Amino acid sequence: MKKIICCLAGLLIVAACSKNGKDAAGTGNEAITNLAVAMTAYDKIRHMWSDEIRPQLDGKNQAFTKLVITGRDGRAVITGSYSENSQSSSSTRLNQFEMNVAVTFQHFLSETGLTLDGDLVFYEIYSSRCTNGTCATHSGYNYHSPAADNDPAAITPVSVGFEYNGKSYADRIYLNADKDWDRSSWDITLLNGQKQSFTW
Repeated sequence: MKKIICCLAGLLIVAACSKNGKDAAGTGNEAITNLAVAMTAYDKIRHMWSDEIRPQLDGKNQAFTKLVITGRDGRAVITGSYSENSQSSSSTRLNQFEMNVAVTFQHFLSETGLTLDGDLVFYEIYSSRCTNGTCATHSGYNYHSPAADNDPAAITPVSVGFEYNGKSYADRIYLNADKDWDRSSWDITLLNGQKQSFTW
């Protein structure tokens, strides 16, 4: 999961930075130029994923080949897989799932008014084991902009548009949101279209 962060750091090195406040998407709306707006953009993406798309992908051991999910407008095209494993014995119960999907958003409009155009990858893994009444649960997540290995310039941005505090925002962003298997906290990095970085 950490190599995506390295790729995002590479973008900061190879890109020239312009701070004119205009969005990189070319719409004339406000660009993402501060942490509060960056956090809002990510929060809207996360809710779109968890509330609108993710619930439609559950199911045992299935592959997705250009599965189409429609929004209020536009669509999301899903490619990837979901696997689930459950085992039990007299003393132990094990539940596991793993999801790894690439989503191509085509003028997708979410229920909260977020618009997306471009690609994002969503990876989730979860394991719960209970033995003699004692349970341990672990989970890992990584939501990121797709990139070719070891090629920072090949990271693909996704165009976003949304409303926040009475203003309209639109930008091309590069995202890496990561929660490792052994931690409860997230590390999130978002770059705007001018390669300005926001991390929290």
